[in-house]
Amino acid sequence: MIANRFPASRAQISSLPPVIGLGHDIDSRQYRNVQVDFENPLFSEELVELRDYKISGYPYYYIKDGSNRPYCQRLDGSIPDLLARKTIARMLQEVNARLEPLGYELFVWDGYRPVETQIGIWAFFEAEQKKQNPSFSNSEIYSEVLKYVSDPRSFHEDDPSSWPTHLTGASADLTIRDKRTDELLDMGGAFDQMDETANTDYFEGLLTEGEISRDHGPLLNRRLLFHAMAASGFTNYPLEFWHFDWGNQMHQMMKSLLSGHPPEAAVYGIVLKP
Repeated sequence: MIANRFPASRAQISSLPPVIGLGHDIDSRQYRNVQVDFENPLFSEELVELRDYKISGYPYYYIKDGSNRPYCQRLDGSIPDLLARKTIARMLQEVNARLEPLGYELFVWDGYRPVETQIGIWAFFEAEQKKQNPSFSNSEIYSEVLKYVSDPRSFHEDDPSSWPTHLTGASADLTIRDKRTDELLDMGGAFDQMDETANTDYFEGLLTEGEISRDHGPLLNRRLLFHAMAASGFTNYPLEFWHFDWGNQMHQMMKSLLSGHPPEAAVYGIVLKP
């Protein structure tokens, strides 16, 4: 359920409905069988720099001073740009207009992501899982990493079933920032914190169990982000509160899961060179 009426003030945020829960039997490979419409005019739409559209952010994987936990280093292949398809940029502007009366704005960590960066992310979390779960088999390690990271190792530009979703330029990793203080809202978990706290509905579960109150900050902040994006047509990947899509295979998969209908064809393919 999407909020019929978006809050006009911070005091009204508590009226937002809960985040849609889909359960957690999902992983990042399920979108890969969604067909792609190569003839759609949006298929070859240009990438644009989000900051040129007055959308705030900083490329997380390009940070060099070690502050980008859990990586604490710049990742190979990362770029200094925050890129997305032009339609996505305009849709994010629409979300910002929705947040403006609250004194908030989006803050983007990542949009278009080269394959080389995706390979680095996969390798990092594969190594982390091996450290944390030394008794796991290779298949168990693979399953854990796959919950959060698209496997780029079989990538081929002519095979849509091998395309990492961020390579489409139609995915965005983001949060909300307070324009008055430049502070990011507390979401109760960090970007790329790959555990159950990353699940978008994590705090909904705690609320149901009576462990938090209805005015719990991270609970309401996640609802705000989810509904602000959903009101413009974005879908959220439910294992990551920060990840949203429109027009690509992941988007069509999530729409299908929510509606119960077969997925429509994606309109965005991949971009090999920005």
